[in-house]
Amino acid sequence: MTKEIYDYMYHNISFYRYKHIQGVVKLSIELSAIYNIDQTKCMMASLLHDITKEMSREQQLTILGKMEITDQLVLDTLALWHGFSASQYVQDHYKVDDLNVIEAIKYHTIGTNTNNDIFRVLFVADYLEENRNYPSVIKLRKQIGLDLKQLTKLVAKDKVRDQKLKDQTVHSNLLGLIK
Repeated sequence: MTKEIYDYMYHNISFYRYKHIQGVVKLSIELSAIYNIDQTKCMMASLLHDITKEMSREQQLTILGKMEITDQLVLDTLALWHGFSASQYVQDHYKVDDLNVIEAIKYHTIGTNTNNDIFRVLFVADYLEENRNYPSVIKLRKQIGLDLKQLTKLVAKDKVRDQKLKDQTVHSNLLGLIK
């Protein structure tokens, strides 16, 4: 299946997105080793988390149409669609059936209050991977090794701060991670 995924990415994903995905995969593998979490599942979630990010609006809407999404902020925000559409796409095209991997992909942008450590690894790795270069990333990377729940909370706090600075609506799931 991994070869099929890489073939898809080669033909459908920009070099920029590919580089980001590889950074997330690399950090997810490192985090899964530090926190003793299933490395294969973390790698799979990381590899697939942005699989639909560069699909057209129409393609994503077609995928989202297969899902029952009631979250109005997600429905109204194109930048949030790819987590949801990717979670459906990987089930349809790659037969991913692990609920923790699917949940991790689905909520990697907005967060979710769950005991799913695969989600936590992806959430952290997506924000801290080596190609990210915003001011707080170096400080946050130094926190790797803290309790994973605490690290997730720190990342969520930083995402909230960043979204408020950009005058973006902060999803309630993300706020729930910092309580």
